[in-house]
Amino acid sequence: MPRTALAALGFTLLPFAAIGQTAEAPPPPASAQDCEILAAAGRAQLDWGQAAPSQMMRRQSFGVDCNWAAMGLAPPTIAPPSDGPYYEGIRFAFSKPVYTGGTSATVIVGHIGNGGPKTYFIASYICTVTRQDGAWGHASCRMRYIT
Repeated sequence: MPRTALAALGFTLLPFAAIGQTAEAPPPPASAQDCEILAAAGRAQLDWGQAAPSQMMRRQSFGVDCNWAAMGLAPPTIAPPSDGPYYEGIRFAFSKPVYTGGTSATVIVGHIGNGGPKTYFIASYICTVTRQDGAWGHASCRMRYIT
């Protein structure tokens, strides 16, 4: 398989690698710049603003440690540690941003719902965030896949 195809496959699965982590393995800390990018993607994909997203954020999501209030966003509800393999509702997670130069970054926003062994779904959106006038702000997202 060509190297670019392998890289694309790995990038597509990034937020779901976070989903598979155990509660004992927290994600790496996000930088302030990472958090700005996640906030822009959250505004675009989750309609996040003064009200928190209706979905809970997975504990293992990249950026779970961001100071959302400092960026003008309501803090998300973090999923409980004892969520178990089956739970009601939908959870979201962010991948670590991938930077292109100093003016663009890409992040995946993953959504997962799991109500039982035969009732689940996964959706993945790729969001491109651009830096304008020294601030990360404009984001556009498109669906990658849904199961």
